[in-house]
Amino acid sequence: MQWRNTSIRFGTIAKFFHWTSAAAFIAAYIVVYY
Repeated sequence: MQWRNTSIRFGTIAKFFHWTSAAAFIAAYIVVYY
């Protein structure tokens, strides 16, 4: 498990923030439209 970004793969922190923001966006969409 690596922590820093490389040209090939993203680091663990970058993946964590990506999926956290994606989940938050989906949750907000569900709250607004359902």
